[in-house]
Amino acid sequence: LGSAVHQSLSGRLTRIAIPHIDKLRNHLRETVVLEVAGPAHTNIAHIAEGPGPIRLKENVGASHGYNAAAGAKSILAYASSEFQGRILGLKLTGFTSKTITDPELLKKHLKEIRRRGFAFDDEERNTEIRAFGCPIFNHKKKPVAAVVVAGPAHRITWERRSEILPALKQTAADISAQLYYNEEGGGNQHDLS
Repeated sequence: LGSAVHQSLSGRLTRIAIPHIDKLRNHLRETVVLEVAGPAHTNIAHIAEGPGPIRLKENVGASHGYNAAAGAKSILAYASSEFQGRILGLKLTGFTSKTITDPELLKKHLKEIRRRGFAFDDEERNTEIRAFGCPIFNHKKKPVAAVVVAGPAHRITWERRSEILPALKQTAADISAQLYYNEEGGGNQHDLS
């Protein structure tokens, strides 16, 4: 029953998010991904491929560890301390040489993500792929998904954050609003550093 409820909510969220994700893809001309939170990892619910010739190696349904992908890390950074503790207590899988597998390092990294309001995946999930991710919140102020802008490392750079992040954060906020999220008393900060 829990799985059926999760799939139903995930389907509703995906239907709400797709127009926003497609709009962001068209604006930035980069691949945009919807990651949905799960009990031990996130799952890709939608991919809006950018117009370039290079495609991501991921497919809808693929899972990401909470310690590696931009969307997964942004969700974990805003998750409850109980959920964070459970994830940090698991063996953290290394996907590349840049993946954070030390729980204490990841805990510090999550605080930085929360301070900035976004996560950056610097080839931590896949070599030669970078991504920025922002969480999507439900009406209970719980991070339930993330919007991710991803692409080749030579195009998705830290230096492009001032170009990418305002539109990415707005997209996450717009989807959250459709889930009846009210940002009062916290939420996504707007520090681009």
